[in-house]
Amino acid sequence: AAVLAFAIESVRRNTFTDWELLVVGDACTDDTRAVVERFQDPRISFINLPANCGEQSGPNNAGVARATGQYLAFLSHDDFWLPDHLATLVAEIERQGADLVFGLALQRRPDGLYSLPAASPSGHYEPQQGIAATLWLFRRELASEIGPWCSFRETYMVPSQEWLYRAWRAGKKMI
Repeated sequence: AAVLAFAIESVRRNTFTDWELLVVGDACTDDTRAVVERFQDPRISFINLPANCGEQSGPNNAGVARATGQYLAFLSHDDFWLPDHLATLVAEIERQGADLVFGLALQRRPDGLYSLPAASPSGHYEPQQGIAATLWLFRRELASEIGPWCSFRETYMVPSQEWLYRAWRAGKKMI
């Protein structure tokens, strides 16, 4: 909960303002609810799962099931978006007619250096890439077509990457 406020504020500062933010707790017992409620923003709501999943698939599937928007995006509690993140991705998904678009991330490594994960020479998703869910924006229909995230107990891949791989195998346009 200590870093969650920074993630929420990064959504609130986006130039694209027509969004809803569902903060899905994984059976949180800390002050997550209080952090969310302090914002007093009607676009933000907190959902706390009754049982702990212990990984992303449960909360992310619950969020997708309850989201009402045309587009869906994920933001990890310890990440943040730049102010033009949503506007850039919405414009690009429309311009390209894509099913899913992803942006770049600037990641500070433990050695103090920075990297650009998800940089793609082709500009398209490549199965050997690891693209954090925080970077995605996709059409609601894609979630229905591909199905829910698998639990890490059901796959040999990271659940987010397994979901992307299924979308790629289904021939979806991912840029």
